[in-house]
Amino acid sequence: MKLLFSSKNTGAKELLSILPKGILPTQFNDYKFKGSVNAELSINGISSKTTSPVMAFRFSIDKTDIVPDNAQYSIHNVATSGFFTTKKSDKNPVSYLHLQNFTALLENKPIKADIEIENFTNPYYIITAEGELSMASLLKYVAIDTLETASGILNIKGNFKGHAGKPNSYTSSGYLQAKAISFRLKHKPVDFKNFNGSFSFNGNDVIINSLSGDAGKSTITASGSIKNLYAWILQKNQRIHIDGNVEAGFLDLNELMQSDNNTDTTTRLDFTDDIELDINLRAQKAVFKKFTAEQISGSISLKNKVLSTNSIRFNAVDGNVYLQGSINANKPDSLLIAYDADVKKLNIQKLFYEMGNFGQGVLTDKNLRGSVTSAVQFASVWSKQLYVNQDKIYATADITIENGELINFEPMLKLSKFVKGTDLRNIKFSTLKNNISISNQKINIPVMEINSTALNITASGVHTFTNVVDYKIKMRMSELLGKKVKNLNTEFGTIEDDGMGHLNVFLSMKGPLDNPKFSYDKKSVEENITKSVKEGKDTFLKIIKDEFKKPEEKKKPEEKKQEELQLETDE
Repeated sequence: MKLLFSSKNTGAKELLSILPKGILPTQFNDYKFKGSVNAELSINGISSKTTSPVMAFRFSIDKTDIVPDNAQYSIHNVATSGFFTTKKSDKNPVSYLHLQNFTALLENKPIKADIEIENFTNPYYIITAEGELSMASLLKYVAIDTLETASGILNIKGNFKGHAGKPNSYTSSGYLQAKAISFRLKHKPVDFKNFNGSFSFNGNDVIINSLSGDAGKSTITASGSIKNLYAWILQKNQRIHIDGNVEAGFLDLNELMQSDNNTDTTTRLDFTDDIELDINLRAQKAVFKKFTAEQISGSISLKNKVLSTNSIRFNAVDGNVYLQGSINANKPDSLLIAYDADVKKLNIQKLFYEMGNFGQGVLTDKNLRGSVTSAVQFASVWSKQLYVNQDKIYATADITIENGELINFEPMLKLSKFVKGTDLRNIKFSTLKNNISISNQKINIPVMEINSTALNITASGVHTFTNVVDYKIKMRMSELLGKKVKNLNTEFGTIEDDGMGHLNVFLSMKGPLDNPKFSYDKKSVEENITKSVKEGKDTFLKIIKDEFKKPEEKKKPEEKKQEELQLETDE
């Protein structure tokens, strides 16, 4: 075959409609053309089951409009000369398109370009572009799945070369300026407004010289680089890596993480696996739910859907905090949150309030006062809607509480029936130290001493998230009596100090907190009552034990009741 067709001032729509399928890229099917074309088509070669003739298409257009399918807008006054062939050369037998001196008006803003595409199956691009682009107009022609609306201006001048399948081949140079860019992401209620920035093209990367704008109530400025950007745009299964510095005057994380998806109206935390981050962060203030942090500094990294915070420091609840940890979102329906923290001089009431009492209702912000210093190791599993799995909360904490108060703490109120002469509704203490652990919905409290204004006790035990307790309590009877008080009224009668020495009371407190059972701690009896007590003391102990029996127990001596209190004498 050796054929030549030529036409002048032919309708672009009509001309393109008669071209065989496969000559033009499939993307051309989504556009309509209004205008005339000067064209020349040649077909040269053998046509058989194994070979096809070479087709070459030369064209020039002037004052043509390109309209996306089913749309009323268009690119106006398109002018260009071009060449397309199914075989560039004998040495390089691939399809080839070259658009020269492309000019047009997009929403009355001029654009210029020179485009070469070699091999549409596995493209190699050479692109030079210059123009002023409206984001709203660009979005009409280039579908971006994540964007709902966009406005503002992009000024661009640059060039790009590269093979679509070989990121190492990409080279670029030039710049991009963003002016008053505003946009809204799909399924996000946050409006991103007034973003201005300056970018440079360098190889396969884009350098962020400066970027600033508002994300809802949050104000952000940034600089850095976006690596592997072109590969991420042109190929599947590619990742971009963003390095940079981010500063914020204010960050509202509640707003930034919220979704307006009709099927998901709650806050949701998840990470994409095609974006990696290494960010140095500084923020004057950030809020998340009830928690507020100020003067934040540190670094954040995201890789393989794991967000790591490195050396994060901030001020919160009247003290300061150091954090090191990660949020792992690899599982489709859950988050693993693990952190080490050093906190100093935090207001413990504010801390418990702003952290939602750490997902438990045993010891809350209503029960606590004072400042806490602690080294904490914490791990937990959450849903991606940020609801904690209470079965999977694990923590250990070396805690020091200074100038503390326990206010209306239920275990103490239950204990008060044994010491009616002492008010346990508000217990003040100067310093309390302990190592608390949490696992299996249980707060495990090792032995600790509470030296307070109300009384001095030694206690240990377990308190579950469902308010079931198992406490061991040791109280010195002489301190319960007071230095000047000789008599003390109790539920079981009046105890008198006979001057024979200090007596320690051992209690076991078990069961639901609203109705616990008190009894002797018999193990403590075995371990702590000495064999060398004097006979007088033994007599006194027996009297005390008898007095602490309930009246109905005295009436039924034949029934063996568990003793209510254990008394220990000091050597």
